[in-house]
Amino acid sequence: MTVLVWIETEGGKAKPTSWEAVGAGKLIADGFGVGVTAVVLGENAAGVAQEALKFGASSALACDDPTLTTYRFEAYAPILSKLVADRSPKALVAVATAAGRELAAAVAADTDSAILSEVVELSVTDGQVVATRPVYAGKLLSQAASTGEGTVCVTIRARAFKAPGGRRSVRQRRDDSRSAGRGQYPNQGRLVRGGSRHRQPDRRGDYHQRRARHGEQPERCPRRRRKRRNLEGAGCLRERASTVGRRAGRRD
Repeated sequence: MTVLVWIETEGGKAKPTSWEAVGAGKLIADGFGVGVTAVVLGENAAGVAQEALKFGASSALACDDPTLTTYRFEAYAPILSKLVADRSPKALVAVATAAGRELAAAVAADTDSAILSEVVELSVTDGQVVATRPVYAGKLLSQAASTGEGTVCVTIRARAFKAPGGRRSVRQRRDDSRSAGRGQYPNQGRLVRGGSRHRQPDRRGDYHQRRARHGEQPERCPRRRRKRRNLEGAGCLRERASTVGRRAGRRD
């Protein structure tokens, strides 16, 4: 018995969130008293598998066939389904990326297994995997538990779990550094909505004072003054056009 964790790679390197999947897999493995097996497919699979062992995986399976160089659902899904059917793991864990979601769904359908998607918390209670996941667009959190003795396919949300050893992804460290500076500036990085207290000062008084200083009659709004000038200019053009037309008629 083991817990399989699919390590998603790109360009021969593991995506940082894949180590969070290893951390989630260890939570399930510790509850059942089994180990974690990392599954690496694609370019530089052997090197990524060695790196997975450093992140806490008990063992690793690597396959670097040329047909797996880039991710293709038609090539990856049968391999994972075959591994689950042959090894009957307690769970298959993957990050809830586009590839992870479709692979977990395909494996669950091929092996008639349960599936828990978009998980943010994991635990093992009475021999069952209990997952907490957001529902209703994140407004509520619900708990779901697997039933039976079969494999459970789990997809986790990125940044919801820590990688083994307390190491977090680059995004998590960036978020922590941003939140650390909010003690001195509480509104740092936030959008403050404008309102009656945030309006620009009224400068119409200064405008009227300048016009009165030059002996001009103040107007209610400079925009109306510009609009009136435009209308007067258009009227002058129309008058000139009619005059030219009358002169041309006389010549004829």
